[in-house]
Amino acid sequence: MNSQGDAAIAWTVGGPRSSSGSVRAVRRPAGGAWTSEQIVVSGVHVSADQAGIAENGAVIVTWESYNAVCQKYGCVLSSYVLHASRQNAGTGAWVDSGALLGPDCVLHAARVALDSTGEAVLVAVNSAGAYTSTTQGSSISPEAAAVNSSGDAIVIYSGYDAASVHTEYATNYQP
Repeated sequence: MNSQGDAAIAWTVGGPRSSSGSVRAVRRPAGGAWTSEQIVVSGVHVSADQAGIAENGAVIVTWESYNAVCQKYGCVLSSYVLHASRQNAGTGAWVDSGALLGPDCVLHAARVALDSTGEAVLVAVNSAGAYTSTTQGSSISPEAAAVNSSGDAIVIYSGYDAASVHTEYATNYQP
């Protein structure tokens, strides 16, 4: 939700055993009604990570495609590829970034934050286990190290303040 009260929600339909899946989203302007469900992406194996909404109404949904091999007692998931899809305010189209990270053996756990103009920063875990960030606006920047951890790390917060200053906060822990 942004400071004006506009909101966006994303979720996954389907799963590893499903023959088709999709990442879906709805939007609600401040004081208005929720839109009908929109398909952000569809495919055999896709999963939503997070959605973010900017002050100007731009929405970004981070999601992953993956492979699944299922047997009687469970599924083995692999080859996760991170994407970010954007829908600018007033448009009906979701635009896919293409592959940002991967394929990797684990989820990238991507988080997104948008500033007032719709510029976004995505923070995700790369294949080496380090947190990386990339920016997305009129173009996508190359990934860069955000937190270089010697152990496991959890991103607690990634966001912009009123002056469009980006902050990433992470904490290291040893399980």
